[in-house]
Amino acid sequence: IGLPTEGREEVEKTMKMILSLPMDYAHIATFTPYPGTAIYREALESGFYDSDYWREFARAPDPRFSPRYWNEHFTDAQLLDLLKEAYYRFYSRPGYMLRRLFKVRSPGEFFRKTSLGVKLLREVSYLR
Repeated sequence: IGLPTEGREEVEKTMKMILSLPMDYAHIATFTPYPGTAIYREALESGFYDSDYWREFARAPDPRFSPRYWNEHFTDAQLLDLLKEAYYRFYSRPGYMLRRLFKVRSPGEFFRKTSLGVKLLREVSYLR
C-alpha cells in the first residue's frame, strides 16, 4: 500500500483484490523505497527526499530511525491507518473466522487462537 502515485481508489482496489483471494494469512505492507533501488534514486533526484537519509543513518545509527514512505497522496500516519484498515478488513471477515474455527483441533488451540485474534483485532480496530 502506498506506491508513489497511488491514491485512495487504487488502495481500495488492492484491498478488494486481497479480500477476494482464498488465503488464510496475509502480509500487507506500506511501500518503502530502499537504498540501492531505482525508486530510491528517483525519490532523491526528484527532491522528494531532501537528503540521502539512509546514508546518514549508516554514518550515525540512531535507534529512533524509521524508513520513510514515498506517497504524494497520504501522510505517513494515513498510510499506517490504511495498513491497519487492510489487516482489520482481512482478518475480521466472518468467512475467514469460520474457516479458522473449523481448523481448530483442541480446546487449548481454540483459546490460543482466540486470544491472538482478539489482540490483533484490538490493535487495528481503533480505526472503527
